[in-house]
Amino acid sequence: MKLTQEQIDNYVSSGGTICPWCNEEDIQGVGGVDVNDGVGIQLVQCYTCKKLWNDIYKLVNITL
Repeated sequence: MKLTQEQIDNYVSSGGTICPWCNEEDIQGVGGVDVNDGVGIQLVQCYTCKKLWNDIYKLVNITL
């Protein structure tokens, strides 16, 4: 089952805090973040509905 653009938009606007399929908060990153060419990718799992997906991160700033 593919996500709709609306589901993806809702997930991103939530800050990645809810499952894009079942809207539960029982999600967690699996393993580390792989970074290549300034883009980070991390596998995320929902422990309620058991779905897996990749979060994609982009560096936007740093703090010292």
